[in-house]
Amino acid sequence: MRGITTPGFVLNGKEYPDWLELTDVLKSPGAPAGTLKISSADLDHWQVWFTPLATGRENYEVHAALLASGLASDVKAGENRGRHLSHDFVVTALTKIPLKTYQDAAWGQVVLNKTGKGQTGRLALAVWVTHPGRMEPLQAVGGWLR
Repeated sequence: MRGITTPGFVLNGKEYPDWLELTDVLKSPGAPAGTLKISSADLDHWQVWFTPLATGRENYEVHAALLASGLASDVKAGENRGRHLSHDFVVTALTKIPLKTYQDAAWGQVVLNKTGKGQTGRLALAVWVTHPGRMEPLQAVGGWLR
């Protein structure tokens, strides 16, 4: 593909510009990878625990995205000039850290500042675990923040 396009969908790090390509892609990988738990006392500092089902001392990374919904913008130029657009699930903060292993589990703490610029809408959190340098998630969790 030549030029810059907006992907129709991204799954496991691969872009699918045509939604029709997804019919065979969106299938469960089968066996569960493990348990991913997150918690926070202040909604800025998040403790992450990942307990894989497979035993062994593998390395893991955790990725966390703070998402805002109910946002809007007035477009000044381009193909949408003059339009008022609504936005949901906008990434307002994103971080990635290596997890530390302890016995058969991995843990770490991520920091996402929920009071950043433009975060006036309803907030949600998405967290996923990968092997270092890989895009395919092993396990993911997310939800709305209160």
